[in-house]
Amino acid sequence: MDKKVSTWQSIIEDGKDLKKENEEIYHEIKTLLKEEYLDLENEKFEQIFDIFVQNTFIYHGDLTLENYEKVVAGEFFQMLDNAEIFTSNSNKILRDIIEDVRRKSKKKIGMPISYNSLKEAKGISSNIFSKLKEQVNNISYTSEIYTEIEGFLKENSFSTPQRRILIRKLKNHHQKMLDIGDSLYQDTLNELTKIIDKTLEESYEKIDDLNFIKNEVMKFTQKSLVLNNGFDKILVEAIIYERILS
Repeated sequence: MDKKVSTWQSIIEDGKDLKKENEEIYHEIKTLLKEEYLDLENEKFEQIFDIFVQNTFIYHGDLTLENYEKVVAGEFFQMLDNAEIFTSNSNKILRDIIEDVRRKSKKKIGMPISYNSLKEAKGISSNIFSKLKEQVNNISYTSEIYTEIEGFLKENSFSTPQRRILIRKLKNHHQKMLDIGDSLYQDTLNELTKIIDKTLEESYEKIDDLNFIKNEVMKFTQKSLVLNNGFDKILVEAIIYERILS
């Protein structure tokens, strides 16, 4: 049957009429489907079958994680186009997309399968991108955030060279966040964010003591090996100030 299915597919992909090109396969497919839809009126079945047999494309092959990542990256960057968006606030949504990609790339499908069923089983969920669009409308622009952080650092007596290094680290970090293929970086950021937020909440009374907050976070990040996964002390410090202001 696999060979016959391939023949059927090649005929309709070439835009030819299956019934005219291979009447034997046409009637064999028709007989098999008729047995599945015995309750359907014959006239209606005839109408539906001719549409079905000329427009049903069956996919057989692997859908790799790499291909999924390309699809997701394209969708994600298209959403960010023409908008200078502060990307760290959309990190949670981006992680949702990545998880959906990973889950669906591993899902096995039975063959043959209709296009709609294939799209449902292996396609990237439109709900996730809808959530991302909603998130985009609620987040700050990058330039505003950098200006706000710069002002915060100036108020806390950071020198001009210190402020520039911290902002530069943060800008590079925001660019790296968009590399969804670097799952280690994404996972490490998620872990670091949890550490910082927990520290800020537990040390609320001393939140204005930046040295104390920084030292507390550094203790936990060293224990969790965050500093070994592309996050040095200066970057961690910059993300602390970003979280304080976000």
